[in-house]
Formats: sequence, C-alpha cells, structure tokens
Amino acid sequence: MTVEDEGPGIPEDKLEKIFQRFYTDHKEMLAKESLDAVFIVMHPRLMPSLAIEVMQSGANAYVEKPPAQTLAEVREMQRVSRETGKFCQVGFMKRFSEPYTRAKEITQRPGFGEPSVYESRKARLQPYPPVYDYLN
Repeated sequence: MTVEDEGPGIPEDKLEKIFQRFYTDHKEMLAKESLDAVFIVMHPRLMPSLAIEVMQSGANAYVEKPPAQTLAEVREMQRVSRETGKFCQVGFMKRFSEPYTRAKEITQRPGFGEPSVYESRKARLQPYPPVYDYLN
C-alpha cells in the first residue's frame, strides 16, 4: 500500500495499525515490491505520469475515469502500454451513466417513496450480447 496525499495526510501511526506494509513514496514501493498491478486513485492531472511509471516498472496500471486531462496524455499512456506490454485499464463508474443519474432523479421526486432495489439494462448495438445473456 502506498499512501501519498497532497493535503493533510493520514498520520503514519494510523497507517501502521491498518496495513502490514505501506509506503509514503510510490517510487520506493515500485523498486522494492514485485507487483502484478497498481490501482491509481487520484486527480486526473497526476494519473498519466504515475501510470507510465507503473508500466515502466513492470506492473499493470488501473486508473479511474477520466484517465488524464488531455488526449495527448492518454495517447502517451497508450504508447507506453504498447511499448512495455503492460495493461493500463480505465475504470468506468456506472453510477454516472444516464440510466443511474435518471433513476436518482426519479427516486428523489416528492411522493416516490424509499427505493429498495434498482437494476438497469441498456440495449447494446455491439456484436456481442449483453452481460445478462451470459448469466442466464
């Protein structure tokens, strides 16, 4: 676990209670550990350079959306992924997609009541079937 925080960070004594091993410098972690993948959770302005460092260190990178602030940064991440043979996966938070935001809007209308379950299915135009076809 690496914890780097631009603001007032988590005190190290608290980290020691939570994690067996942690680093406050990601470069040290990349040098010392044999990692399969690194999850990068931070502001998009910081993710491209770190994802590139991670892939160049020999690990796969996982970043959240948006992965960068510019298309040029994304292209550089793609180039390094191809060059190193390491994956750089971009996560997708479905809670921000239209069906979810629309459902939130509907459930917040006066008189709707307390929601208990929400399921969303969206038709796809791709040549592969929706995930529910695999599950059934």
